[in-house]
Amino acid sequence: QLDDYRGAIQDYNTAIEIKPYYPDAFMNRGLAYLQLNDYKRAFEDYNRAIELDPNNSNIYNNRGIAKISTKDIDGAIADYDKALEINPKFTNSYINRSNARLMKNDIRGAIKDLNQAIMIRPHFASAYLLRGSARFELNDYASALRDFDQCIKLDPGNAFAFNNRGIVKQKLEDFKGAIADYNMALQIDPTQANAYMN
Repeated sequence: QLDDYRGAIQDYNTAIEIKPYYPDAFMNRGLAYLQLNDYKRAFEDYNRAIELDPNNSNIYNNRGIAKISTKDIDGAIADYDKALEINPKFTNSYINRSNARLMKNDIRGAIKDLNQAIMIRPHFASAYLLRGSARFELNDYASALRDFDQCIKLDPGNAFAFNNRGIVKQKLEDFKGAIADYNMALQIDPTQANAYMN
């Protein structure tokens, strides 16, 4: 797969030679560099793309992902903020910013971002999974349970949602329900080590 990214970089190099003011080529080459863990070049390309197209929310979002990879959480949040300033309905930036906030232990801030993502995309199963996990961290088991239920309703093949719902049910002393959810998680994904241990 590394060769695929190296090949993509060569293709973007050619595109940039032909069209040196094409921001998407820099953004996509930056993404390929990011996949190769070449952060210096990824940042150079993202910065160049922003110079060429300062109102492109995707570039800020992607640069935020790169900043998370280098543990620059505050820098990532600033990029997600900018992406959302440009495009207030950019659900991926809300999700990414919520993850960054969780890394800073700002659980309530993460939930606020996930609420926004769900308001924009009410059928986004992953947002319910993440919000359920955040609510669990606050010991809000009833709300976490509702979020995991909704995630499973939208994505019945999500082993993580079954596993997490099992953990909540166990906390609520619904042991029969917890075992059923752990079994379902293992049926969907036999590699779910947490479900075995629970």
